[in-house]
Amino acid sequence: MVRFHFCLNIVPKIKKNKIMRNVILFATLMLFVAAGCSKDQKAVKTLDGKWKLMKVNGDALDADEVYTMEFSNCKLKKEEYCVVQIFYSFQGQSINLSAEYKVIDKGETLELKVSSGGTTQIDRYKIKELTKTKLVTEVTEGTTVYTEEYTKL
Repeated sequence: MVRFHFCLNIVPKIKKNKIMRNVILFATLMLFVAAGCSKDQKAVKTLDGKWKLMKVNGDALDADEVYTMEFSNCKLKKEEYCVVQIFYSFQGQSINLSAEYKVIDKGETLELKVSSGGTTQIDRYKIKELTKTKLVTEVTEGTTVYTEEYTKL
């Protein structure tokens, strides 16, 4: 009788522990998912505003060359893009266009999507450094790697 009573007491505890373990496992998994998303959103929030390109591969831009990107702050969802305004001016000629962007890979990649004339181009920039005032990206075009340094205006 004692053994049977012992089994009656321990079986519910084992089931409780199993359920508790599953709850803890699920909560931990959700924490990792939320942490990944929050790093992307944190980068979007930091990017909010106007950034001016200052250097490419360590060299300053020409005095009459201006390149800026103005990022809108938005709630980034997995497959959605936010809006970025891009302005480029050189030797009296200028281009002003609206594009889309998102931050992926736990805040480590900036993806720019530019659509024009029925074609869409997507470029991915590795975020090397992102602070409130400085953005350093790296992009590869063919075999050439470009490091771009931006300052927040």
